[in-house]
Amino acid sequence: MTVVLNTLDQVPGIGTIEGPRLTFEARAVSARGIVRARVAAEVERHNSADGPPRLVGWATPAEPERTLNGPRRERRRPLDTERQIDVALEALRKRL
Repeated sequence: MTVVLNTLDQVPGIGTIEGPRLTFEARAVSARGIVRARVAAEVERHNSADGPPRLVGWATPAEPERTLNGPRRERRRPLDTERQIDVALEALRKRL
């Protein structure tokens, strides 16, 4: 049996954004399994994206500051999926 979980993200100042669709080949899915699948999907999205990461936040630098700083030269460093899953699960254990 396949279980499909649609995710939604609520971002302050932006609203609700559709997250990745997660699929599981099991009748029952644990919270740990959901966290693992979600983090793996986000790492895959990050590692496969072209260009620098988007700045998502409450403040965007003003035009004079962007001009002074010049174009962003940042390249994405690939993330390790298992490491990111460990960090997410540890944060949940600590209730961060």
